Formats: sequence, C-alpha cells, structure tokens
Amino acid sequence: MNDTAIKKYRLSDFILIGIIIICAFTLTAVFFTSGKNELCVSVYQANKLIYQKALSEVEKPYEYTVYGDLNVTVLIENDGVTVISSDCPDKLCQKAGKLTQSGQSSVCLPARVSIILEDSANATAQNELDGIAR
Repeated sequence: MNDTAIKKYRLSDFILIGIIIICAFTLTAVFFTSGKNELCVSVYQANKLIYQKALSEVEKPYEYTVYGDLNVTVLIENDGVTVISSDCPDKLCQKAGKLTQSGQSSVCLPARVSIILEDSANATAQNELDGIAR
C-alpha cells in the first residue's frame, strides 16, 4: 500500500477532536437547560397589557375572551396557549396554532390583539411592547 493513501493521526488530531466534542456537549446542555424558566402569557389589546398569567398557575384549561370591535377567544392551558376563535376575516391568529415556547406569539391585526408567550422573568421586567407599527 501507498503510505500517502493512509493518513496517520497525530496526538494533536485527537486532542482537537476531543475539544470539539466537549464544546458540542457543552453548547447542547446550555441550549436545553436555558429554556426551563416559567412561562407566562401576556395579552395586549391596542398595545396595552390587559391580561397576564403564569402558565404554572393554570390548574385546568379555560377560555379568555378579548372583547372589542372584533372578539378574540384564547384557550389557556398549563402547557400552552391557543387562539380558538376570532371574528376577523382571515383567521391568521388561529392558524398560528398552539404557543408552547417562550418568544412565540399570535397576532390578530384587525382586532389589534397580541398574545405573547414569554419567560416570567421577561414578562415582569417588561410590561410594554418595544415598538409600534402604524
């Protein structure tokens, strides 16, 4: 056999591979443990916070209705939030499905209603939206 066809591994190659594997496991552990904060649902109407509750406090599923020119009904459960009905014509807020992770949101533009799922630490520190589009 040709010696150039067979790659000889050096000690430094194994050290580099080991470092890469350790970094991969560390980043994976950080990623999966960082999202374990308590989730909170925040409901805004016309850019004003009208309802907020930690999902861990929900004992049994219930419906919360936002009344206005167009009504939006939200099903709040201990593992997520779903828009189950809306009087708007396009129903995009319902098509968003169940919100189960921090940072997810469902917005009904015709009704001017936003449902945001966030970490409870972020929800208590920030009770206002960071921008308004007109």
